[in-house]
Amino acid sequence: MKTIPHFVYGTQYYRAPSPVPGNWEEDLRKLKGAGLNAIQLRVQWRWNEPAENQYRFDDLDRLFDLAEEHGHPVIVKFMMECAPDYIFHKYGGTRRDMHGQPLAPGAHGAFYIGGWIPCFDHPGVVKRAEAFVARVVRRYRARKNLLLWNVWNEPRSRPIAECGCGHSITAYRAWLREQYGSVAALNETFGKAWESLDTVMPPGMPYDYVELFLWRRWAFDAVTQRLQFMYRAVKKLDAQRPVISHVGCCSVVQDAAGDSSDDAANAAAMDFYGTSYPVANHFTSPADDAFPFLISDWMRGVSPYFWVYELYPDWGNWLRPVSLEDFRLKVWSAVAGGAKGLVFWQYRAERLGNEDNLSGLVEMSGDFKPVTHESARIAPVLAQYSDFLMRAQPVEDAVAIVYDRDSDLISRIENTGGPSHYYFWNFDLRSADGLYPYKRAIQGAYALFREAGFVPRFIDSRQLADRLEGIKLLYLPEWFMVTDAQAKVLDAFVKRGGRIIAEEGTGLRQANTWLHERLPGEAVSRLFGVRTVSRVYPSEVTETLSYAGHAVLPGEYVNYLEPVGNGTVLASWADGRAGIVATDRTVFLGTSLGAAFFAATRSTESSMAVATLVGVLRDLCRRWKITPRQPPPLLDVHLRELSDGRSILHFIFNRSSRTVRLPLPAGAVVLTPATRVSGKGKLARLEIAPFDTAVYGV
Repeated sequence: MKTIPHFVYGTQYYRAPSPVPGNWEEDLRKLKGAGLNAIQLRVQWRWNEPAENQYRFDDLDRLFDLAEEHGHPVIVKFMMECAPDYIFHKYGGTRRDMHGQPLAPGAHGAFYIGGWIPCFDHPGVVKRAEAFVARVVRRYRARKNLLLWNVWNEPRSRPIAECGCGHSITAYRAWLREQYGSVAALNETFGKAWESLDTVMPPGMPYDYVELFLWRRWAFDAVTQRLQFMYRAVKKLDAQRPVISHVGCCSVVQDAAGDSSDDAANAAAMDFYGTSYPVANHFTSPADDAFPFLISDWMRGVSPYFWVYELYPDWGNWLRPVSLEDFRLKVWSAVAGGAKGLVFWQYRAERLGNEDNLSGLVEMSGDFKPVTHESARIAPVLAQYSDFLMRAQPVEDAVAIVYDRDSDLISRIENTGGPSHYYFWNFDLRSADGLYPYKRAIQGAYALFREAGFVPRFIDSRQLADRLEGIKLLYLPEWFMVTDAQAKVLDAFVKRGGRIIAEEGTGLRQANTWLHERLPGEAVSRLFGVRTVSRVYPSEVTETLSYAGHAVLPGEYVNYLEPVGNGTVLASWADGRAGIVATDRTVFLGTSLGAAFFAATRSTESSMAVATLVGVLRDLCRRWKITPRQPPPLLDVHLRELSDGRSILHFIFNRSSRTVRLPLPAGAVVLTPATRVSGKGKLARLEIAPFDTAVYGV
């Protein structure tokens, strides 16, 4: 794996046609005043090859020259989604939906020059794309200030209906053949009756879960294949520099069917991987506070060396400016999460299209603003500790949350079609419930563990067997589709002394999307000593789960359980029926604590519900003597550590409205300039202002 040996603290600078040439000299001269040590230039296919074999690179040549003159390393990012006109009118590169209707290429603030997006299953499009990439690499590979190649901006498949052109259908059928071998095996697996693999078509409706499930699983792989052909095209001509990509909304955040991307597969196709940082601009709830760490902790699980790309220094767009405290939270959460580089989106606030005045580290005029000066104050710390940041990893607790891509996907599909999605004439492919159940469960579960003081890991279920070393507790948020092989891994984990908490829905479906005859499936039922008697929406019943003195409102579903085998009732619903069933090493919840916490953090009267759910999780963990390695010293104060085995950086995130005073260890060096220290020696105290962040090294 090729990486960069120092911490990159840079910014996206140029995406034609902005900033305009008259800004370049001044901006690149002032860039170091913002503390930055790298810039990113976007190479847009449509801009740099406006007609077939007619290339123009004067702008990039000049920017490379200016960057070298002012000592700025350059990241080149390809924007292949902005395709030239000839790709559509000469090569027929227009995408089509599942019914064969054209998806006309368009423009958007992020794709201002247009041409979004051709079909990359079309071999003619790929051939021309490879020719363009080769031209760019040959032109700039000799530049001494070229740092790396980013081959795709936010790889994803969207909309849910894309692409139904003949080339994509051929690719889809080839994928089915690779996965299942024959039409007989495909039909046997899913209970279908296709005549031939050569007659399978894209799904016409969203209501047969199987067809949409297969279609979107293929879409995941199609995105990875785009990255692979780009990787090969660059490496063929420049084998020395790293080749990377970065996801927009990572797997634990994105719409699994309507905005598909498989982080684990994509990361494996690159030298290293990155992520945009779609976090709040103003952090106002425990869920907002947790979100940056959710992203970083997930990314570290799929790419231990990862970058945070497109960190929005300010939202702009005429909205209330970010506070310096929330800006610090964004930057320091990325560092505390283990990122090995950070790139702002973007330097000057945008002037184009629907991204008017969007997200600048500096104003549209190029003038510095408060976050620019704060960036400059942070930069020397990152430079001084660059070697440490390259070696260090976050200190985690021995707990892990399992993410399952197929469960994510089936939950989205189950909630596709709007409020009238049971009627066959409705072809609405939107999510019926907005942020659908699986996403509420996994994001809420992470935020709940964080609020309870844990630093959890994430494990992709496909890598479960290889990622359990050092784990004492697994948490399974609504893992609907547990395969027999995965159930065996869980069983072996428990027999070795591991502990598992599973939410309702775990083991609900077979791998072919069908419901099990008895819930949960037999392997899950044996492992957890439980049967589900009935499963209903919370709106259908008035229920509260009573556990250890806590009264818990249900999340997503109410499951009435019964113990089987060695299972025992741990808690009951208000009507007396079992709501939690446990064995000595497992717990099966008759609802989703994650989804309940997700809902609680969005309630106007959330504090009591949040405290209740935190208390339940802590009590469940204490049954097995599992506690946070570093419990939070005060409510709404969160701790993180980075360690290289010799030294430690401590991060204290004060999310309360009061000044927090904590002891400062002897010899500690405070790294955040805004943090006050009172007293000396053994009486030294950190004074962390409301909603602010402090960092110190030992």
